[in-house]
Amino acid sequence: MRIIQLSFAFSNQQNFDDFIAGKESMVEFYAPWCGHCKKLRPEYDQAAAELKAKNIKLGKVNCEAEINNEICEKYEIEGFPTLKIFKEGEVKSDYSGPLESLALVQKMLHIPRSEEVPSTQEKMVKIVGKTFNEIVFESKKDVLVKFYAPWCPHCKNMAPAWIELAEQTENESIVIGDIDVTANEIEFANYKDLVEGFPTVLLFKNGQKDVPIKYQGDRSLEDFQLFLATYLE
Repeated sequence: MRIIQLSFAFSNQQNFDDFIAGKESMVEFYAPWCGHCKKLRPEYDQAAAELKAKNIKLGKVNCEAEINNEICEKYEIEGFPTLKIFKEGEVKSDYSGPLESLALVQKMLHIPRSEEVPSTQEKMVKIVGKTFNEIVFESKKDVLVKFYAPWCPHCKNMAPAWIELAEQTENESIVIGDIDVTANEIEFANYKDLVEGFPTVLLFKNGQKDVPIKYQGDRSLEDFQLFLATYLE
């Protein structure tokens, strides 16, 4: 079963408006040459097939086609693939989770993708999808988070220094943790712009958590400690 293909002329704008009206729907904005789009295609098709039975629609727009210029410009599409969730004709949110059918289905069914909440925590806090908001945004502490993928060699190489940083940080107003973004779905403002590769380290300062600071230094214990000392004076 294929997804609904949205490709239309300016004179047929009503087609798109009808598609996104009413119940929630998802639209992928893509380019035919985009490698990530090609990789996403079978996952997106599978998700569309599973969601069709629940009357949830998935569609796609080829932004390289001239007839779609207006719609892609309207939604300020700058990279591919870009996935947006619509409700009642308006953008409800961007989708920034894993590009896998299970994650797409869970998102549209409002089932957050998350690992189980750890029963105990070490000094280096393991953050999961279910606890991200509580630990990062709702707490009154400064939170330093490593966003990583298990397959990433740079993530593996920095892991010892990251654990040591947590163990040596005695200030109880600072939380140092990590989250596997391949197994946990999270969303916050500018997430897609800030977490572009792995590992990414962001500092969420208490009182300024809507503007996290991105770490740009080397991945050594000493450099992490200097970063904290500089920004948390």
